Amino acid sequence: MLILRWQRTGLLDAYPGTLRQVRSGRHGLSQTSVLTVDVASSAEGLGESEVVVSKGKVAGLVTGRSGDAYSAIAAPVLGQFLEEAKSNEWRSFRARRSSPGRTSRTLCCASRSASRPGRPGSG
Repeated sequence: MLILRWQRTGLLDAYPGTLRQVRSGRHGLSQTSVLTVDVASSAEGLGESEVVVSKGKVAGLVTGRSGDAYSAIAAPVLGQFLEEAKSNEWRSFRARRSSPGRTSRTLCCASRSASRPGRPGSG
C-alpha cells in the first residue's frame, strides 16, 4: 500500500504503508460509522485527505492519524457518496437494521442504487 501526497509544488510523494485492519469507524465529527482502512506507516507530516492506493487502485482517503496508523474512509464508501452526490440523491448515510430493536450505524458497503426502482441493476 502507498499513501500519496500531492505537494503544493506539483510533485507527488509516495509513502509506503501496511494494511493494519479493516473496521467500522467514525471520521471527523461524524456520528455514523463507515468502512475504515487503517494503514500503518512511519511517514511523518502527512495530513488529512491523502490518498491510500493498493495495487494501483484507490483504497481510501486519510482522515486522521493515531500513533503510527492512518485511518482512511474506504473506497467503496467514497464511491457510493460520489455516485449519489452526482445524481443529486445523496442525503446522508442511512442506518440499517441489524436485529430486531437494534440499529447499526455502520454504512453498508453494497450499493443501495441496485435496489432502487428505475436505476441500473434494479432488475
